[in-house]
Amino acid sequence: MVRLTRARLGPIAIVLLICAAAVALVVGVSKLGYPTVGGYPEGNSEAAGKVEPVAGSDVPRIVLSADGAQKIGLQVVPIASGASAQLSIPYSAVFYDPEGETWAYVGVEDLVFTRQPITVASIDGKNALLSAGPPAGTKVVAMGSAQLYGIEVGVEEE
Repeated sequence: MVRLTRARLGPIAIVLLICAAAVALVVGVSKLGYPTVGGYPEGNSEAAGKVEPVAGSDVPRIVLSADGAQKIGLQVVPIASGASAQLSIPYSAVFYDPEGETWAYVGVEDLVFTRQPITVASIDGKNALLSAGPPAGTKVVAMGSAQLYGIEVGVEEE
């Protein structure tokens, strides 16, 4: 059995720190601690996507570039409907805004998304059962909602 002493722990901690730094360089980490697959050139946050106003709505639409969708790890799935016609989305598709309201980012076209309000009736494991929201079959963002909100409100990556 190997006994860890202060003398042995020092080199181990240094090796672990170097490995963590190498991973951060290759994968990247945003200001908020979210992993990124690669950063954008300095001052070029529009490379990920752009925000466009929607007539008659306070909620804009976000248009992503193909590269931006890949960099944020975007995953889109259709809203499911169970035997009881209960709408179901992955819990990861539920987005809580700073006021605590529940939303889902809905695909309106390829790589074009808008935030729509949803009402979560209950959580069943990895799924959220909805009592109100977009109809079954509508595509929602299952991974990447936080990043879309960041684009919407203008949070930039370092």
